[in-house]
Amino acid sequence: MQLVITILTVVLFALSVYLWWREHSPMYCIALFAGMFGTLASPLWQLLYRFSYDPALGRAVAYLGFGVPGVVVMGGWLLVLPALLIFYLTRVGWWFSGYLSGWLAFVLFVVFHMLIEVFGTKAMWFSYDSAVYLPFGIQLAVISALMNALITLGTLSVLILSQRYALTSLLLILLPTPLVLSLFIHGLLGAPLYATLFLQLHRITSGWATSIGVLGTIGLLAWGAHTMASVLASQQGPRGI
Repeated sequence: MQLVITILTVVLFALSVYLWWREHSPMYCIALFAGMFGTLASPLWQLLYRFSYDPALGRAVAYLGFGVPGVVVMGGWLLVLPALLIFYLTRVGWWFSGYLSGWLAFVLFVVFHMLIEVFGTKAMWFSYDSAVYLPFGIQLAVISALMNALITLGTLSVLILSQRYALTSLLLILLPTPLVLSLFIHGLLGAPLYATLFLQLHRITSGWATSIGVLGTIGLLAWGAHTMASVLASQQGPRGI
């Protein structure tokens, strides 16, 4: 895994430097670094959402009793890669920003992050607490994919909004974007869910309370996707789908 991620990281940064030279835009390179920067809040999410990485992967960052493997930090570009692909298609005229196309992008991002969840758990690179019970047959991996997809969609919105900004402005705005979005989405929109998980851990909650927490978080994520799709729609006016 480490070797594959390292090779892909080198290839992607080489490609981003090429696009910087070709398009006179450092956005691709900055966005890759931004994805890595966005992984630094992971120990907090491990605490709140009760998942952990394989100890054999080591720790590059650690606090709250949880660590982030170096390979996860290096592969943080996975969080922004789909946004960069859609952003590039937008720049070359193969994708138009609109409300419906924003929702389509969100669905594609969910599929992408769900594949990562399935692959990662099957390979035992990370795992969720087996004691967690969610209603309606929903798994924490699905909620995680929805949250990460919303971060990716938000990153796409910022990429499109800031594409004409100077380098200094891009560093100030784009670089912290995934981390800020992660704090907002995992920390605020996910509050109904992790609050019920905390109560469940201490055996002081009931099934209906857990259902409300799960549905509340999913509802807030849907609201977030609607808001970001609306932002994307405002960028192209009548050209948007």
